Amino acid sequence: MRENKNSSRDYWNKDDLKVYILLYCANADLILKKEEKHYIHQKIGSAKYDAIREEFNEDNDHQSIAKIYESLGHLGYNLKQIDALISEVKELFWSDGKFDQIEQAVFRQLKHILNQ
Repeated sequence: MRENKNSSRDYWNKDDLKVYILLYCANADLILKKEEKHYIHQKIGSAKYDAIREEFNEDNDHQSIAKIYESLGHLGYNLKQIDALISEVKELFWSDGKFDQIEQAVFRQLKHILNQ
């Protein structure tokens, strides 16, 4: 799917980035819960989920943050789109009925990245 493993901006669109961000957040506590997986599947199709999940599984935390940051700049999100993405991330965190401290820390970090 991607020739240069170090650069997602060559092919990612906003849906791809959203799935990647949701996967990153869903794995904040190192456990992808069925409610979180279901939430992501509702937002995007299974084929897209599977492709992005495969890439996500190959990345470490540093690579994930770099890809998110790089893609945000390349895709040109406006403030309204960033707010919508933040809202979806928060919904994902609450999808299992709790928003624990690890998830809250990741949420704060992600909000900082998204608002730069």
